[in-house]
Amino acid sequence: MLDVKNTGVFSSAFIDKLNAMTNSDDGDETADAELDSGLANSKYIDSSDEMASALSSFINRRDLEKLKGTNSDSQERILDGEEDEINHKIFDLKRTLKDNLPLDRDFIDRLKRYFKDPSDQVLALRELLNEKDLTAEQVELLTKIINEIISGSEKSVNAGINSAIQAKLFGNKMKLEPQLLRACYRGFIMGNISTTDQYIEWLGNFGFNHRHTIVNFVEQSLIVDMDSEKPSCNAYEFGFVLSKLIAIKMIRTSDVIFMKKLESSSLLKDGSLSAEQLLLTLLYIFQYPSESEQILTSVIEVSQASHEDSVVYQTYLSSVNESPHDIFKSESEREIAINILRELVTSAYKKELSR
Repeated sequence: MLDVKNTGVFSSAFIDKLNAMTNSDDGDETADAELDSGLANSKYIDSSDEMASALSSFINRRDLEKLKGTNSDSQERILDGEEDEINHKIFDLKRTLKDNLPLDRDFIDRLKRYFKDPSDQVLALRELLNEKDLTAEQVELLTKIINEIISGSEKSVNAGINSAIQAKLFGNKMKLEPQLLRACYRGFIMGNISTTDQYIEWLGNFGFNHRHTIVNFVEQSLIVDMDSEKPSCNAYEFGFVLSKLIAIKMIRTSDVIFMKKLESSSLLKDGSLSAEQLLLTLLYIFQYPSESEQILTSVIEVSQASHEDSVVYQTYLSSVNESPHDIFKSESEREIAINILRELVTSAYKKELSR
């Protein structure tokens, strides 16, 4: 379990809620999402209040954290290589640091050759700054290199540093390179695509079976990022990022609701339709509610030989009805989708009864 009890940013109740939702076992990936589904109609009032409280605390803590030193676990956060390889690279850089003064272009080239990612480069340099007996000139030059790397990309660098430990943990769990997860968190922090598009992107990049785990990874990385000495965002930006995360968790709630509907229906039994295909169809309905009938056409074409149209339409209608309202851009768009689906169900039943 992520230990954030003493962060000072979140209330204990909110932390307990987050830990309950983000620490599912391998065999129970949807446990956290099922907890969300119980809150589907609550408008997330509690989460919104806690978000405001978290941001307020975040602002108050910035000045205090300027008094702290740099991270002592810099080397542990480097993702470019296995532990022994990283140790060797750091050792070689330390030796080069002592043998070369002033630091020349060769030192910088070697640093970038060893560590391709800017976050890893900064972490390696911070590790060098922890060396004893550095001269004032060495400290100044190392600091200058760090500032040059960070210049213009501070958000990306800090996001990469702050998500590194979680990227390692989740990468091990998911059998994925941690660099991919670090890139995923950066994309979430810095991207501006819609939350539904984000969910679809994660589904495509990491696979159907990992879609809930990715949400957990991003959430835990965000908690660590907000509580870090050098966060990737300011308070205003974190407010926007937190609102995106809440919206994505609403989509995950709908995902869980939909999967339960599928399990109790006949749509998956003959193998003509996959759960992933059907889920993508639901996500497209959220994005383009006025085109719900056209979106469902492909599903009907594939399933027509073995499923009644009414079963398909009713599954989507009941899922949309039970999903959090705020998944749609507006209540009117939600009503458009529901009305179209309701008409499709009625029409399909009439055709089936007249046979």
